[in-house]
Amino acid sequence: MTSAKLRKIFIDFFEKRNHTKHAPSSLVPLDDPSVLFTTAGMQQFKQFYTNPDKSKSKRLVTIQPCFRTSDIDEVGDDTHLTFFEMLGNFSFGYTEANRSKSKEKNQENTSYFKEDAIQWAWDFVTSTQGLGIDPARIEVSVFRGEKNIPLDDESIRIWRKIGVPNEKIKLGTREDNFWGPTGLEGPCGPTTELYVDGIEIWNLVFNEYYQDADGNLIPAQYKGVDTGMGLERLLAVLNGKKTVFETELYFDLIEKLRPLGLAKEKERIIADHVKGIIFLINENLEPGNLGREYILRRLLRRVMIIEGVYAQLLALCNLVFEMYQTQYRFNPGVQERLTSILEREWIQFSKTLEKGKVYISKLNTTRLSGEEAFRIYSTYGIPIDAQKDLLGDATVVDSAGFEREYLASFEAHRSVSRAGVAQKFGGHGLITKGGEISSDLSPQEYEKALRNHTATHLLHAALRAVLGEYVQQKGSDVAPERLRFDFTYERALTEEEKKRVEAWVNARIKEDVPVNFTQMDKGDALRSGALAFFPERYPQKCKVYTIGDQGHQISQELCGGPHVTHTSEIGHFAITSEKSSSAGVRRIKAVTSNQY
Repeated sequence: MTSAKLRKIFIDFFEKRNHTKHAPSSLVPLDDPSVLFTTAGMQQFKQFYTNPDKSKSKRLVTIQPCFRTSDIDEVGDDTHLTFFEMLGNFSFGYTEANRSKSKEKNQENTSYFKEDAIQWAWDFVTSTQGLGIDPARIEVSVFRGEKNIPLDDESIRIWRKIGVPNEKIKLGTREDNFWGPTGLEGPCGPTTELYVDGIEIWNLVFNEYYQDADGNLIPAQYKGVDTGMGLERLLAVLNGKKTVFETELYFDLIEKLRPLGLAKEKERIIADHVKGIIFLINENLEPGNLGREYILRRLLRRVMIIEGVYAQLLALCNLVFEMYQTQYRFNPGVQERLTSILEREWIQFSKTLEKGKVYISKLNTTRLSGEEAFRIYSTYGIPIDAQKDLLGDATVVDSAGFEREYLASFEAHRSVSRAGVAQKFGGHGLITKGGEISSDLSPQEYEKALRNHTATHLLHAALRAVLGEYVQQKGSDVAPERLRFDFTYERALTEEEKKRVEAWVNARIKEDVPVNFTQMDKGDALRSGALAFFPERYPQKCKVYTIGDQGHQISQELCGGPHVTHTSEIGHFAITSEKSSSAGVRRIKAVTSNQY
């Protein structure tokens, strides 16, 4: 069984049962600030479990790339991965009142629950339309009930009705057979799982509850189905492989590493991390010291620290492109960005790496404190995972202590940065959380800031039009006297490119198009195509500013406002400087109207 064939069989099976194929979502969640990355197939559908009418279909099927930071430490064993693909089928809006409607098998807009979900899972795994696995190899588990949540006896009855004998129906704890929510709150519920030869292949989640921010479980108004089946693990089972790393999805990567004579664990770490690197860079992330950017840097440096790997890294990444280019869309220019990022990160890291290795080699300890681990990271740039690799299993590293030090440093840095900005600009004209302009301005200053604010939206659109849509905002600042805009790009702009950007903005100003906003649900706004590269900054109900009119939309972004009412009010736009802000990030300063 090949991965391509397995993907097709799964989608075909559920499309025949009136599921609508849904495109995979970004690895960076659009409207879920509670998690760094998309960790499960259901994540993009969270709102549909509480508001099912927002989904065009009550039955969906997906293949979703996922990334889990929680498994970074375990990568290298037989099963754990950071990057993986999840096969899943979903149903929203089920109530006891519409139980009879769920029997209408030929309608894709009817929801279903346990009976159909379990029957279809069994059919997919055992029938010739699906995987054709011998039922004798299959066992199932069901939630046994715990902490005021009852035994899932309905699932037990359905499995018995299908013909699974009692001895092959195992009862599991809340830890094993209760899933969710993703983040601090959301839909969740008991699970039933399918095992083949003792290996778990499929998890069927029945979202019967909603967990609030305080951890309370409330019976859900609508019930739903959320299933997840790891493509890599399933492929290993179907092909009789002992581990996922023996399948086609890793074989070529590991074979390319064989001449280096690495330990099996290191080969697996590299094969997994290279995939994560490619897909995170495809999200327009840059290596950095905070949040998602820090995770990308951890992956890169953990791989780079292994002797001889950097010379092979680009070739390994190109193998990943070949492997996935027919399944997923890669952004234009991502391979060029990848080459630049690898070179830049290696140059930066190699300056301190050897000194860090020497320092770590001289440590004579069986336990590395969190404070010391963070000091090594801040001094030599060696992430905690790479420190563990260098120290070996004989030394225990205080990961929790490292995280405390890391977060404390982050908060201190943020406080210092805020104080510096306030001192520099005297509290005037700053863009605040949600994109709003400070009101601590004179009427004349306010009008100038308004023009500059709208100009940042036009500049953003111009950069994407001239340089490519992979350009992303990394920060902005608006003051009465000027505007500043930071964006992802690998090199300095040429004089010709700067002239084209200026001309593009000024052409839109002369068109005198309207600037309007609407109040929208943040998730709906992002799905409609509105740009927001810091979605966590915005409330659930937010403003979406559109520059242009029907048929001629120039820009659409989440923003707190305010803005001018027509672009002609800006007057004129001119770039005053363009330079590097940080690795992979450029900074433009500009002025508008009669300020130059």
